[in-house]
Amino acid sequence: MAAARPERLLIIEDDPGVSEVVTLLLSREGYFVEGAATVKEGLRRLAAGDFDAVVTDLKLPDATGLDLVRLVHEKDRGLPIIMMTSYS
Repeated sequence: MAAARPERLLIIEDDPGVSEVVTLLLSREGYFVEGAATVKEGLRRLAAGDFDAVVTDLKLPDATGLDLVRLVHEKDRGLPIIMMTSYS
């Protein structure tokens, strides 16, 4: 029996340190992780790849994580999105 493919996650985070830590932690848990630093780049990667979920920052340089949720759900309402932020 063939091994199941690891779930694919897209991390959209503009802080390289946070992105690296989240990617490392999720990779250790067996996920395949790709990263993007902007909403524009994240949408491009989503269009080119088959992701199982998105993890995004709330504050990004070119839009907000809420903008991203709206744009992603216009195309795929079923794609899970997890939002994170360091802002209170």
